[in-house]
Amino acid sequence: MKTVAERFVHAHTKHDSADVLNVLASDVDSHGMTPGRSWEASTAEGPVEDALFHWIDVHDLVQQADLMVDDGRSSWRRMMCSGFRKVD
Repeated sequence: MKTVAERFVHAHTKHDSADVLNVLASDVDSHGMTPGRSWEASTAEGPVEDALFHWIDVHDLVQQADLMVDDGRSSWRRMMCSGFRKVD
């Protein structure tokens, strides 16, 4: 069975919003930082619609992601992208 982190990465790289929502707690404390912008959300829908699919292209790579897990879902999430790196 995959860990919550593995499920998150898989769903995130596939841009699968339903699977990402299944990994995040409904009241997730979510923060992200990209060049030129910081992102914050306190619901699962916030980071999915705003951060996950607007600032990360399907070919880009997030350099750092940290998750805290409660009851099989991420209740706390921090992501950092200091610049885009293309994945071949």
